[in-house]
Amino acid sequence: MKKSLASLEIGFLVREMAKQLKNAKISRIYGSGKHIALVFHSASTGKSVANLIVPNFLYMSEAKFALETTGFGLKLRKHLENAKLIGVEQIKSERIVEFGFEKEAAYKLFVELFSKGNIILCDGEGKILAAAEHQQWSTRTIKPGFVYKTPEAKTDIYNLKKEAFEEAIKQTNKESIVKFLAVDLGLSGVYGEEACLRAGVDKNKKPSEAADKEKDAVFEAIKGLIEEKPNPAAVLRGAEIIDAVPFELNVYSGLEKKPFEIYSSAVEFAFPKEEVSETQSRINNVKRIISEQEARIAEMEKESEESRRKGELIYENYAKVKSALSKGKYGKVSIEL
Repeated sequence: MKKSLASLEIGFLVREMAKQLKNAKISRIYGSGKHIALVFHSASTGKSVANLIVPNFLYMSEAKFALETTGFGLKLRKHLENAKLIGVEQIKSERIVEFGFEKEAAYKLFVELFSKGNIILCDGEGKILAAAEHQQWSTRTIKPGFVYKTPEAKTDIYNLKKEAFEEAIKQTNKESIVKFLAVDLGLSGVYGEEACLRAGVDKNKKPSEAADKEKDAVFEAIKGLIEEKPNPAAVLRGAEIIDAVPFELNVYSGLEKKPFEIYSSAVEFAFPKEEVSETQSRINNVKRIISEQEARIAEMEKESEESRRKGELIYENYAKVKSALSKGKYGKVSIEL
């Protein structure tokens, strides 16, 4: 099963989403915490579901999960239901995706697919309104009221210049080229190894021992990976799902491939799903109903309190009310609240 998404893979997924969800509106939101399903509807493409499962996955599907919607999910409903998607993009080559929305006001939704992961709702200026999880580091704070900041960026491989690449490989302390590519440049192990294979360079060679010609070949291989045309597939070894990739990789040469029209479908196929029994599905549905009823009870209690206070005011000002009533139904009385 696939365990997480590499930066390059997130880029392919985001480009798919930008095309599939253009001018779409959110019709419903399900889930809570770090597992959210955004149900979009578009006049041109119909219904699509953006599944945000942090810290590991993000993909589109046709069906939604049987998710209990509480807490953070309800806050997202309040702000984003019926909101129009105005854009979705990957922030540089970081594993962070930004959704932009328009309703009565502008909103931003950040999905962090690294470390513990997080989903953060902000206003149009980037001020945090809600987060799946409140987090704090020395350089940034993820809590309502703070301005959202991304972590300090590493190398942006999408805009990597040859001079910057040469300086990075010169300064690295990694013991092999593949680890330099995976960690320092953020390619991940699979795509770091793929770059070495395409460049014809020993992945275990020390960066300091690489010839200029080898460095050039690796740099060109990285550019080739970024510019590769989509050819999504799941990678299989017998009945075992090994990976889901946006294009054909030499590292998986000889293994069976199951092709898909879009990369999201390949990721969904490879996603390690938990089986939900019919009984558990019913339990989740009951929990959802209870949650909605509790919210309605809270509203009714507020209305009841307002009505009770009105009754008390009438009682406290009975003489004024009686006098007003004696003047006929058009009489008026002023009561100090």
